[in-house]
Amino acid sequence: MHLRPRSFLSLFFGLWGGVSLLFIAVMLVLLVMLVAFSQKANRLAAGGVETIAVVVGKEVQTSFTSNRSRSSFVLSLRFQTASGTTVEENTSVSQARFRDVSTGDELAVRYLSSDPAVIEVGSGSSAEFVRVLRIILPALAAIAAFTFWKAWSRARRLVRLRDRGLRRKVVVLEHLDTGIDTGKKRLYRAAWQEAGDRIGATGPMLQSELPPLGSEIVVFTDPDGKGPSIWEGDLTRA
Repeated sequence: MHLRPRSFLSLFFGLWGGVSLLFIAVMLVLLVMLVAFSQKANRLAAGGVETIAVVVGKEVQTSFTSNRSRSSFVLSLRFQTASGTTVEENTSVSQARFRDVSTGDELAVRYLSSDPAVIEVGSGSSAEFVRVLRIILPALAAIAAFTFWKAWSRARRLVRLRDRGLRRKVVVLEHLDTGIDTGKKRLYRAAWQEAGDRIGATGPMLQSELPPLGSEIVVFTDPDGKGPSIWEGDLTRA
C-alpha cells in the first residue's frame, strides 16, 4: 500500500488546530454580541425609562444544528409606556431567571422611550452582560492563541521530522488506554521503548487500527534527540 505524506494543514488540524479555530469562531460570535449589547446598553442608558412589566407567557425555544440543540428561555412581557401605550414584547433571559418567574409575576424592566420594543429585564442588565463579555473575551483569546501556537509549532516539528528525521524500526510493546471515548468506542495508543526509560507512543486511535503487539513499525527520531519519536503512520495517509 502506497503511503502519501500528510500536508502541513492536515497535521495542523489534527493537533489542536481545529480546537483553536473553534475558540476563534466562538470569539467572533461573542464579539458580535458585545457590539450589539454595547449599543443596546448605551441607548438604554441615554434614553431608557424604568417601569413594571407583567409576565404574560413563558416559552423554551429549541433550535437544532447537526447533532446539537440550543435552548433559549423567552419571557413575554406586557407593560405600559409613559404615554399610556400598552406594549407586549418577548425577551430572552437566563435559565435561572426563567425558572424563578411564573406567568402573572411582575418584573422591573427598562425600555427605550423612542422604541419600546428595545427592553431589558432589570436596570443595567445589558451593561452587566457587556462587562461579563469583556472578561470572557480576553481569556478566550489567550486560549485560542496558545492552542493555535501549539498546533502550528508541533505541525512544523512533525514536517521536519518526516523530512529530516532518522528512520528506525521499533517493536510495539503495548496498547495504552488513553481514557478518551468517541461515541461508544475507546481510543488507544501503541507504545514502544525509547532511549533510557522513555516510552514512545502513536497518536490516539481505535484499538483495531493500531499496529499489533510485537510488530515492527517505523518511527522518525530527531537527529539531535529533541522530543519524542513519531510513528510513520501519524505522518502519512493511505
